[in-house]
Amino acid sequence: MVYFSFLFFFLFLATFKYSLTFKVVSVLVLLICCANMRAMQNFKMNEMSSKIYDLREAGGFVEKGNWVLFYQIETNWLMRHAGSYAFAGSDKVVLDNYEAEMDYFPLKWDVSTVPFLKVGQANSGSFNCFKWVSNPSNSIKQVPYVLVFGHVSDVVDTCELKMIQHIDMHYEQVFENNSCTVLKLK
Repeated sequence: MVYFSFLFFFLFLATFKYSLTFKVVSVLVLLICCANMRAMQNFKMNEMSSKIYDLREAGGFVEKGNWVLFYQIETNWLMRHAGSYAFAGSDKVVLDNYEAEMDYFPLKWDVSTVPFLKVGQANSGSFNCFKWVSNPSNSIKQVPYVLVFGHVSDVVDTCELKMIQHIDMHYEQVFENNSCTVLKLK
């Protein structure tokens, strides 16, 4: 919509009495700018699409009926709830639900049914930089799988580095592609 508003605004300006050269140059500049903007959008969308395909592929390496902790290193805000794509239509519980974590969505976790989930020796309160849904009043259950979305080499935060080290101590790599890694409890 913004694109068409921008286009019609420049076409409107081109109807005023200017020299023909100025009008032609203005329209050409407009078209070049719009084409470049569209090319950048296409590039970003293709990049995001390939990451979603990578997540779907990684989701196939988690056994059915298991809990999966989705740990996101990827910093693109549009990818915030990408973990759901990895397991859409499967019978796996993903401990990442963007909508259930926000107060402005009607969807909420039923925490009374969630076990006390641990990742290795860590529970949800062990790391300030990352939390997952868990209920300490229920029985303890180890999270059998962790899906790390992004590249560990991009991590600069010390808390996140400690979390990654903790995961590496207690989990072994099952699968890796360009965008993510699947780890299984040792």
